[in-house]
Amino acid sequence: MKSKKEEIFQIDHPFDVLIHSVLNTINLNELIQIYIDDSLIEVKSSIYSNIEKRLNTIDNTEKIYEDLKFILENGVEYYKSQRTRKVLEILLIKLDDDYKYDYFNTFFYSKYSNDKKSAVKYIKYAKKDVAKELLKEYLSSGNAVFLLPLLDKKNLEFLAENITEIWYTEPSFFYKKRLIELLSQTKFKNLEFIENEEIDLYILACLISKKIKPKHALKLLSKVPESKRHFSIFNLSKELDYKFIECEMKKYIC
Repeated sequence: MKSKKEEIFQIDHPFDVLIHSVLNTINLNELIQIYIDDSLIEVKSSIYSNIEKRLNTIDNTEKIYEDLKFILENGVEYYKSQRTRKVLEILLIKLDDDYKYDYFNTFFYSKYSNDKKSAVKYIKYAKKDVAKELLKEYLSSGNAVFLLPLLDKKNLEFLAENITEIWYTEPSFFYKKRLIELLSQTKFKNLEFIENEEIDLYILACLISKKIKPKHALKLLSKVPESKRHFSIFNLSKELDYKFIECEMKKYIC
C-alpha cells in the first residue's frame, strides 16, 4: 500500500514539472511582467521560482534591473511595487555592490514596512551611518529586524545613549543578552537600572564588567526568580569552582 507522501509526490511533482515546462516557453521579460501584474495568481509561486532559476542563467541582469527600477520610480500600485522589489532582489546575486547599495538606498527609505525589512539585509552596503533610522524603525514597529544590525561594537556609544528606551520595548532574551555583552565592559553605568528590573541579567553584566567578585554574585542568586536561576548558575560556573555552586545545583538535581 502506498504512503500518503508517495501519492502526493506522484500526483503533484509531475504537475509542477509540467507547469515549469509551460513557463519556460514564455519570454522572460513577459513572464516577469505576468508575475508583477499577478495575472496568473493560481501559479504565482511557480512563476516566481521559474523567474529565479532563469535570472541566474542570463547576462543582461543590469538592463533588467534598470528597466524595473525605472518602472518603480514612475509609480506603481502597492502590490506591483512589492513584486517588482522581489524580482530586483533576485537580480542582486549577479550584480556588483553598487546595485546592492542602490537596492538598500531605494527600499530602506520606502514608506512600506516590507521594503524596509528587505533592505536591512543589505545594510552593509550603506554609505552612511543609519543607526538613528534603524532605532526609529525599531521603536515604531517593534520588529527586531531593525534592532539586530545595531547590535555591533561600532554602535556602542549609540546603544549606551539609548539603552533604556530599547530595553523597555521588551526585546527578547537573546537581544537583551547581546546588549549586556556589548555594553558591560565599558558602559556598565548605563546598565545599572536593570538591577531592579532583571537581576539575572544584572549579575551577568557585573560578571562581564568585573564590578563584583563571583562569590558576591553568588549571594545575589537568592534574588533571581527560580525560573531564571539556572541561567545565572551557568554564568557563575565560568568564574567559580564547583564547590561554590554545588549547593544551588543540588536544588535542581535533587
